[in-house]
Amino acid sequence: MERKEHIRYTKWIFWGFGIILLVAHGFAVTGIYDDAWFAEVLNEYKLMDYLEYRYQIWTSRLPIEAVLVYLTRLNPWIWKICNVLIILLLVYECCVIWGKVCDVFTISVFILLVLLVPINMLCSAGWMATTINYLWPITIGLYSLIPICKWFRKQKIHLYEYFFGCIACLFGGSMEQMVAVLFVVYVLLICYSVYMGEKIPVLLWIYSILSLAMLAFVLTCPGNASRVVMETQTWFPEFATMSLFEKLATGFLTTFSCYISCREGIIIFLLFTYVLMLVTFCIDKRKIVRCIALYPFVITFLWGFVGRIIVKMNFTTRIYWIGLLQNDKISKLGVYHLPHIIIESVVFLSVLCTVVFSLYVVFGKHIDFLISVIVILASICSSVVIGLSPTVYVSGTRTFTLGYIGFLISVFMCVQKSFAVWQNKKIIKCMIPFYVFCFVANIVMNINV
Repeated sequence: MERKEHIRYTKWIFWGFGIILLVAHGFAVTGIYDDAWFAEVLNEYKLMDYLEYRYQIWTSRLPIEAVLVYLTRLNPWIWKICNVLIILLLVYECCVIWGKVCDVFTISVFILLVLLVPINMLCSAGWMATTINYLWPITIGLYSLIPICKWFRKQKIHLYEYFFGCIACLFGGSMEQMVAVLFVVYVLLICYSVYMGEKIPVLLWIYSILSLAMLAFVLTCPGNASRVVMETQTWFPEFATMSLFEKLATGFLTTFSCYISCREGIIIFLLFTYVLMLVTFCIDKRKIVRCIALYPFVITFLWGFVGRIIVKMNFTTRIYWIGLLQNDKISKLGVYHLPHIIIESVVFLSVLCTVVFSLYVVFGKHIDFLISVIVILASICSSVVIGLSPTVYVSGTRTFTLGYIGFLISVFMCVQKSFAVWQNKKIIKCMIPFYVFCFVANIVMNINV
C-alpha cells in the first residue's frame, strides 16, 4: 500500500511539473530568427529535395531538420506541448538511469535542477530551432541508455524500449556532439562488460554499429565541410590559419570560461562544486582533502561569480585574474597574451583535477566514480570540440547544452550520495539555501545577460 501511495505522489509531482512547464511555454514567442526561415523552406522545396540540398552544402542533421521544417509550419502549441514532453522525458530517463523513477525524492531533486538550465540558451536562434537542434537530440539520445542500464541491472526490458532505443540512437546521433558521446559511451560499456567477464548484450552491439555509422555519416558529409568554409569567411576569418592545437586550446579556454567565468553556465557549475564540496566534507575530515574539495568552489565563486559582478558594475572591462571571457576571441587575434592564457589554463586544469579527486573521495572504488568521471569528461569534451568550428563564439552558449545537462546529472549523483551518508536535516540546512541563491541568481542573469 505504501508503495502505491509513493508511486501516486511521484506521478502528481511529475505531471504537476509538466503543467507548470506548459504554462511557462505559453509565454514563449516563436516564429522569429531561424524559426521563420525554416517555416518557409517547404514553400520552395519538397522535403527530400531540401534534405539533399542541405546535405550537400550545409549539414548532416537531416533527421533533426526534417522534424524542424514541419513543426515550424504548424500551430506553435504543438511544439510547446512536444517540448514539455521532451523535458519530462529528460527527467524520467535521468531518474531511471541515475536514480529511481518511482521515488519522490529522486524526481523532486532532478526537477529542481532542471529549473537551473539557462533560459536564454534555449531561444538564442529561435525557440523551435534551438530546442529541436540541441535539447531534443540530447534528450532522445539519452533514452537509448535506458534498455542498456536495465540489462546490466537484470531488470525487465519492454519490447517498445528496444525499438525506441534504436530510433533514439539514430536521432540523437544526427547531432555531432551527441553521436561522439554516445559512441564513446557504448564502447566503454563494451569494455566494462569484457572487464567484468559479463556477456555483452546484442543491443549494445547494435547501438555501437548504429552510432559508428552515424559518426561516419557526420564526418563524411560534404555539407559540414562546406559550412565550415562559409562560416569561416563570415564569422571568424582567422580560423583558417589556426593550427589544430590552437583550435583545441580555444575550445578548452572557451569551455572552462563558460562554466567558471562570466556566463550563464556558472550557476550550474557553481552548484556542482558546492554540492561536491559538501559531500566530500561529510565523508572525509582530513584538512588537506577538504582544502582540495574547497578549491573548485572558491575559484568558481571568486574568479567567476564575483568577477561577473565586478564587470557588470563597470569597475573594469578586462579582468585577466578574475575571468577570461570579458573579451571574446583569443589565439591569432592577440586579445590575450601567452602568460594570461597559460595562467588561466593552469587554473582550469587544476579545477578539473581537484574535481576528479573529490569525486574519488565521494564514490571511492565504485562504478559510480567511473560513471561520474565519464559524465564530467563527456560534458567538457563535448564543449571543447566546438573549438574546431568557426562558430565557436557566434553560436553562444547553446552549444553547451549537453555540458549543462551533464553537470546537472553530476549534481544529481552527488546529492543522492549525500543522502546516503548524511543526516537529512543537515543536508537540507546546507543545500536548500544555496539552491535558492542559485535559482535567484539564474533568473537575474537570464534577465540581464
